[in-house]
Formats: sequence, structure tokens, C-alpha cells
Amino acid sequence: MRFYVRSVKRFTLHFLPVFTLFFLMGWSCFFYEIGLGRWVVGISYLHATEVGKKITGSKAMGHGADILIEVREIAQVNHRKYTLGDIADIDAPAVILDQLASIPMGFAPRPGKVKAVQGKRIQSKVEANRIFSSEMTLWVPDQIYVERVGQSFDEARLREVFETYVDREMQKMGFDYLIREFSIRGLDLYPEGRLSLSEPLFKGKALKGRVTLYLNVAVGGEDQGRISLTGWVDLFDEVVCLTRPLSRGSRLTAADLKVARMNVTNERGATLRSVQNVLGKVLTRSVRRETPLTMNMITEAPLLKKGDMVTVVASRGNLKIVTLGIANEDGKARETIRVENIKSGKVINAVVAGESEVHVFY
Repeated sequence: MRFYVRSVKRFTLHFLPVFTLFFLMGWSCFFYEIGLGRWVVGISYLHATEVGKKITGSKAMGHGADILIEVREIAQVNHRKYTLGDIADIDAPAVILDQLASIPMGFAPRPGKVKAVQGKRIQSKVEANRIFSSEMTLWVPDQIYVERVGQSFDEARLREVFETYVDREMQKMGFDYLIREFSIRGLDLYPEGRLSLSEPLFKGKALKGRVTLYLNVAVGGEDQGRISLTGWVDLFDEVVCLTRPLSRGSRLTAADLKVARMNVTNERGATLRSVQNVLGKVLTRSVRRETPLTMNMITEAPLLKKGDMVTVVASRGNLKIVTLGIANEDGKARETIRVENIKSGKVINAVVAGESEVHVFY
């Protein structure tokens, strides 16, 4: 069908000037008697000559075949710059075909977008090139639509990149995890070529909760921007938690504690995995039942309480003096507290050395 249409086009282009010439010459015979014959003949000759320059096929090129350039109304390109060969069907000998096909036409739109170009603009660029001659046939639509095709990444592949990174990091920390609410931002269509991704970049402090990884995209080594992969990562661990609600200052016993698998995503402090590391500690705030305990929730229990009678040991070299005192505040091991000397009434600073004993160094 295409060959048939092209043949009709060529037949019409070749013989239209001839028919026009004979038609006008016929009328010229009629007008000759009234003095208009020479004018009509002259017009018919100029018209036929002008049309022939524009659309007649070229056999003067020496290749024995006509050269036809048909610009497509809708053309797909995959480069930033496109040429005549990208948007037109060219029927010409190989040596001329390559030269015609390489004529630059302009810039294509972004990948996935369509750009409308006026046919006159395409025609002027072709005719302005030195390889083009009036003996060639050029067909150009009034409007050409240039579409930039491209390539992209499959969402499943990008999710796999995210999961692989998270899994590798979780194995280092020893946590179980669950990924949900995965999303991609910045993904686009990219030019044809070797498409590649950089190593994931994580800018957050902790790999839990909302996690975002950044990756650079390149085509043939040329940077094409950045995409981000985001997902919510839930962390699960075997941690120490309370069997019942306790208030601030409560001293923890074995009956208050258990180890269970809990979601520790929203815990801000370091969680605890052993009950032995928690026994005897005191809560720094009130904690609800089934709440994972963290380091910032507990503290050492005080060895001394305010008002306790204590033994004050004052030493300097080999000299040691022992007396009694009263603790003016609670004190943990190795903490410095204020102690009142019972005999003198003087308040001194002393270091808690054990239950009911403080040391003073001179």
C-alpha cells in the first residue's frame, strides 16, 4: 500500500507541470487573436519551470532513481538532539541517504513528552542544508509531533534495592524487621543507553521508622539526577519489659520483669535484653505495663537515703578518723553527698562507699 501511494505521488509530481503547460497553451491559442496569446504562453512557461524546480524527481544526480524525503507527522526519537533521519523516511542512494539523514533538526522534548514543530521550520532547515537541491522531492506536514521515548526502572527492582540495604544493616544489629509503606520519588523516563544506579545513601541517624535512601541515576556514565526510596521500617527484638505498671522511684524485682518480643521502633533509648542487668535498679519515671525498658528509664538504686545514720571515715595518709554523721541527701555508690557531723554539727562533703558508710579525704 505504501509503495502504491508513493507511486501515485511521483506520477502526479512528474506530470502535473506538463498537463498544466498544455492546458495553458490551449487557452493561449484562444486568447492569441485578442492579443493575449503571448502573455498566457509566458505565464505557462514560468509556472511549469517554477513547479519543476520544486517537486520534480532528480535523475540529474546520476543515480538513476528519484530522491524522496517524507517527513512523518508523528515521530519518536530517543536522543536529546534529533536529525532528519529520526523523523523522515528517505528514499535515496546510500551515499546521499547518510548525508540527508544526518541533517540536524533541533532539540527533542524531555523523555515521555511530546513537542509540536511547524512543518515550515523543518522544511527551511532541510532546504538550507548544502546537500539538498531543488531536484529532490520533499514532503512535509503542516505540523510534526516529536515524542521523546526513553527507559526507566521497574518499581519491583527499586524495592529490592531498598530491602537488600535494610536487610544487610539489620543483620549487623541483630534485629527482626518489617518494611511497609514503600514509595518512590523522583523517578523519570531516561534517554536510551546503559542505565545504572549508585550505591544507596542513608542520611538518617537510626535505621528505623521512616527510612529514606538516595540513589543517583546515570545513563552511559552521564548524571541524570537523583531518586529517593522511602519505607517505614518496624524493628522487633527480645527485650525486657514490665509485667505491671510502676511509678517513678520503684525498685525493680524479678516479679516486675519479663522478656518478650516487642516492637521497639519508637523507643528512643537503648533497649535492654537481660533481666539480670535490670534487677535492683530504680525507675526514673512512671512506666506502663508491657513497655520495653530502655537505659534512660532506669538508674542505680541509692545506697543511702536522706536521714540515714552513716559512718564517716576521714583519712589522710596513714591517719584515719572514724565518726558518725547523718546523710542530708540520697546517695548512690561513688556519689558525693552532704553529710552532717553529729559531734560538731558541721556539714561536709563525703563520697558514698557502701551502705551506711562514707569517706572523706583530706
